[in-house]
Amino acid sequence: MEKKKISLKNLDRGKIVLLIAAGIILIVFSYVDSENPTEKTAEEIVTTVNVTDYAKEMEGKVEKLIDSMQGVSQVHAVITLKESEEAVVKEDVEEQEKTLEEESREETDRSVNRKTVILSKDGTDEPYVIKEICPGVRGIAVTAKGVSDVQVKQEIINMLSALFDVPVHKITIIDI
Repeated sequence: MEKKKISLKNLDRGKIVLLIAAGIILIVFSYVDSENPTEKTAEEIVTTVNVTDYAKEMEGKVEKLIDSMQGVSQVHAVITLKESEEAVVKEDVEEQEKTLEEESREETDRSVNRKTVILSKDGTDEPYVIKEICPGVRGIAVTAKGVSDVQVKQEIINMLSALFDVPVHKITIIDI
C-alpha cells in the first residue's frame, strides 16, 4: 500500500483557509463549552428570598393595565402570593459507593457529600444562584370605578386569570 504525505506546499490557498477556519471554530466552541457554569455532577437546592417588591410590582402592573380600559378609573389592586420567591443555588455533589460481595452476602455503603458553590464578590461570599423562581399568585382583589358592568368585570377576571394562572373564583372585582 502506498502512503501519501500531505504537506502545506501541496495544498492550495482555499484548503489552507478552510483548515485555519476549522481550527478557530474548534477553539471558540471549546472556550464557550468551558464557560458553561452548570456541571453534570451539580444538583440544585432551594433557598427563600424576599418578595414584597415582586408583589408591589405586579400590583402596579395590574392597576395600570385595568386603568387603561375604557370607562375604568381609580384602580387599586392587591395580590396575595402562595409562598416566597425561591433562588435555586448551585450545589456540587460527590457520591461514593462501596460494594462488598462475599458469597451471597451483599453490603453496600453509599455516601453523598454536598457543597454549595460560593462566589466571592467585593469581599463578600454569596451562594451561586442558578435561577430565581417567582412565587405563584394565590388571589387577586381589585377595586375600581366603572366596573359595575358585568361584561367589563368578566373581561377583567378572564384577563387576570390568564395572566397569573389563577382560578376565576380567586379573583374579586369590586366597583367603588
